[in-house]
Amino acid sequence: MRTLHMLTVAIALLTVAVPAQADTITLKTPADGPYERVGTLSDAVFGYGDTMGQQQAFTSDLEAYFGAGTWTRVGDKNSTDGPNGGYDFDAVLDNGSFWNGTKVDGTWSFDASIWSDHGQVAVTMHVGGGPQPPDDHFAWMITPGTTSGRFSYERLAGGGGGFSNMQVWVRGVGDGVPEPATGLLLLGALLGYAGLRRRRAN
Repeated sequence: MRTLHMLTVAIALLTVAVPAQADTITLKTPADGPYERVGTLSDAVFGYGDTMGQQQAFTSDLEAYFGAGTWTRVGDKNSTDGPNGGYDFDAVLDNGSFWNGTKVDGTWSFDASIWSDHGQVAVTMHVGGGPQPPDDHFAWMITPGTTSGRFSYERLAGGGGGFSNMQVWVRGVGDGVPEPATGLLLLGALLGYAGLRRRRAN
């Protein structure tokens, strides 16, 4: 009976250690249509797209989207630089995609230590208005524990709308949730201990 209890505890701890279910979220602007620009990102739990006459999202925008609590920008990636700011945030375009383009695909990433230091992470995407404003931005709340994923952007109609830059934002403190590998090690140790007790009992 005690062995069964230990196994139940181990499975519960392992479940906590595994990051939340990842998802791909597609955002479209303007929100009330007809849609002109579409941004997609994985892996995220929530997202929001807006047409506000500004190319860059601000902390007040993120608070409006994701609830009260000050956000801090820690990284910024555009066409002229490599990983920029803290946590090695980067956005790498696929072959055939270009900065300032109107149809792009790529991969985003940042260092895993961001989750040790902060409780929530958001990634924003910004596209320009060009000769036909307004500028648009998209924002996604990243799935806890996720450190990389895919993104895409496409201008469906209208002018301007060139892919400009991406930024990473943080708020809160890390919650100390163990990494998946730690959870697996803990499960293995408990199962091993349970097996040892069974052999001794026999």
